[in-house]
Amino acid sequence: MDDWGAAASGEWGEAPTASPAADAMDIEALVSRYEQDGPRVGLAEREAPCAAARAPTAAERDAAVAAASAAREVLLGFVDEPEAPQHLQPYYFPSKVGGKPAWLDPLHLPSAAELCCPECGDPLAFLLQLYASLDDRDDAFHRALFVFVCRRGPCLRAGAHGSIRALRAQLPRANPFYSFHPPQHAHERAAEGKMPLAGATQCAVCGLLGSSKCGRCHQAAYCSRLHQQLDWARHKPRCCTDVVGAPAAEGAPAAAPLARVSRAAASSSAAARAGPPRWTFPEYEVIIDAEPDVEAALGSADLSHEEQLLRMYREQAAAEAGAPGAGAQAADASAGGAIDSDDEFGDGEDIEATQDEAFHEFQRRASVEPEQCVRYCRHDDGAALWISALGRPDAVPPCPACGAARAFEFQVMPQLLTHLDIDSLEQSSIDWGTLAVYTCSASCAPPAREGAPLGAYADEFVWRQMPSAQGGLA
Repeated sequence: MDDWGAAASGEWGEAPTASPAADAMDIEALVSRYEQDGPRVGLAEREAPCAAARAPTAAERDAAVAAASAAREVLLGFVDEPEAPQHLQPYYFPSKVGGKPAWLDPLHLPSAAELCCPECGDPLAFLLQLYASLDDRDDAFHRALFVFVCRRGPCLRAGAHGSIRALRAQLPRANPFYSFHPPQHAHERAAEGKMPLAGATQCAVCGLLGSSKCGRCHQAAYCSRLHQQLDWARHKPRCCTDVVGAPAAEGAPAAAPLARVSRAAASSSAAARAGPPRWTFPEYEVIIDAEPDVEAALGSADLSHEEQLLRMYREQAAAEAGAPGAGAQAADASAGGAIDSDDEFGDGEDIEATQDEAFHEFQRRASVEPEQCVRYCRHDDGAALWISALGRPDAVPPCPACGAARAFEFQVMPQLLTHLDIDSLEQSSIDWGTLAVYTCSASCAPPAREGAPLGAYADEFVWRQMPSAQGGLA
């Protein structure tokens, strides 16, 4: 099949007509189509036909998270080296980790001033993006979600609002950047994927809006002075070759700003001077697959053993809470005495038991596919898999553009950290238990106009839960 897998007519992305066969579309067929076609069907489009695939069983209703997840199929994302680098270019509508963003709208880009960490002031680094089109929405025929993060761990731990950001972009089928019909043959696809998109100038380091250029050659663009400094070792040979012996253009800006960059770069380490700047994370393709049935995958024997251990723990906690002397101490407390939380379980033990249950569920679900880095289930808050009962958002703010409620769409698992080429033992390294992204339930279209905040990209809500369960607004 050469289309992007939407309609039987062969036109990519077209909304399928309602039919029992379409409603019963198997997720394995979708995954197979994904593997064959290269260009993606959006995650939201993949997930929707599975929503009514089956009703949750009685056993699944015993756990709220399991019941909610069973009502809507959960899709998992795994990182892998791309088979072909061009498949990560915008024309292929990729889901990817690291590198530079494959901007859906390449013309109206956010600037570094709009995507900078409020704690340290550095531009945020691109973490990942997911292509999640809405098949039943003309104005969201193409739709992508982006996550950016500060590279400094202390900024994340400080919990500053804006140290992690999520953006959403969407386009109708008829738009200035992508063809209305898909390429019908592989060579046409390859040719189109190599065509540069007409758009805004991007930063040579990170891919954000390149708001300024090298003051000497006027070729390389950067989003900030920091990234100009980081790129000087790579850019210097080309820049000097381009300008040495060449007469200065009339009215050309002086080279003084670049001289300051050169002095800053000269004081950097030899490793930094030897190669390209290490601002971006390693680049991977995100491969989508359906979450297997947890009960069937783990087996009844293993589940029974885990549940038995949890039951023994609860019984022990209850027995110790009701040990002799507890009543006397409770009477002392009611008379004005205090109970040391280190000596008695009390409410603290109840909280700890709740935390253990949440972590047990997190481990149990993740153990089925331990390499999963993303979990996707659009607008099903119960599908979020939390590492602890604490540190969850009490309330999610509504969309600031249209006022609609925001709902859970996907989460980034801690397993992704192992692929980011960071030292997890350093105090300055980034870390999270999970990153939960909530998006506008109406998926309102952001304004794509010059000077609009964040360009053609809407700001969404990210909640960061730490392994210590001290989650916070990102």
